[in-house]
Amino acid sequence: MGEASDESVVITEETTGSGFTALRHEWNALSRRANQTLPFQTWEWMWQWWKHMGDRHGLAILIARRRDRLVGVAPFTLRDAATPVRVRTLRFLGSEVTDELDFIGDGADARIVWRFLSESRRRWRWNLLDLWEFPSESPSVAAVEAWARSVLRRRCLAQLVDGLEVHLPSEYSKYWMGLTPRMRAKIRTSERRTQDRFGSLSLDVATSPRDVPAALKEYLRIQKARWEQEPTGLYHRLEYCDFLRDVSVALATRGLTRIFKLSGDGQTLGLALCFGTSGRTLSYGIATDPALRHLEIGFQLVNRVIRTEIARGQRVLDFLRGREQYKSRFGARPKQVVRLRVAESGLAGRLAAMLH
Repeated sequence: MGEASDESVVITEETTGSGFTALRHEWNALSRRANQTLPFQTWEWMWQWWKHMGDRHGLAILIARRRDRLVGVAPFTLRDAATPVRVRTLRFLGSEVTDELDFIGDGADARIVWRFLSESRRRWRWNLLDLWEFPSESPSVAAVEAWARSVLRRRCLAQLVDGLEVHLPSEYSKYWMGLTPRMRAKIRTSERRTQDRFGSLSLDVATSPRDVPAALKEYLRIQKARWEQEPTGLYHRLEYCDFLRDVSVALATRGLTRIFKLSGDGQTLGLALCFGTSGRTLSYGIATDPALRHLEIGFQLVNRVIRTEIARGQRVLDFLRGREQYKSRFGARPKQVVRLRVAESGLAGRLAAMLH
């Protein structure tokens, strides 16, 4: 297969913050047309990541237009390593803290993906292409692999990253009876013991830009307390916490943020930070008070989230990456995302692969 081309498509680059800002409405309109509705692929998610966590990266967005109409975006970022030999890595904006990234637009059009990759190589001379976590069904995966074989004469290293998701029935009673007897008993015991201590429990959901900041502040406070023994973790990085705060509010303006808070006797017991689209709720993080570990708050919190989401017609609760045992207990099924890496031949390519 030779390099695909589409002469009617014009590729330009955007490397400035002002240009990135100007793309907002076109970007989100393109996502909707292409049915790429995940919050992680919105302009808001990418912009807030760049604003708070992109200080060591160069902006390298490529834009595809056909007769002035936006038909594709490659949301790339560049990073140069401090080595005697220049080592440059090309990644997606949002890498490492985001699941299911992709090119924005009609991924079935391999010609545009090829143009993006060839243009990025010509303009920025990267040594390593390291694209995090395509959805396994994305046609971009095959396009990137074919481009690497044809143009670089190299094979992509495809790393499958495991995750889990729960397929939700239309009625909560069906879901509940589908759990194992042991799991149902665990949830009931957790609720009874918690109610014995805190009385009646309530689940509130923050969804508006007005309510999300306070709920997110509580979420971050508990996460920091949970991870205090690991001071190098993400929740001890100010820029990451600022990113979560601002992106949660930004997505709330579009109705995509849902922060669930379980409370008892005026005390916050646990929170679930979720983002959602029609039919699909993404569980980004669970925070439960470490002082109440013995009550296993997380089990009843997740169960209440599932009950709430079934009631509003959601069909999937996606736990995202990671196959922690507790997720399987909720009836979650395996899913996978794909990380693609390909290094150029030579010393710089080998160094780049070793550094990542």
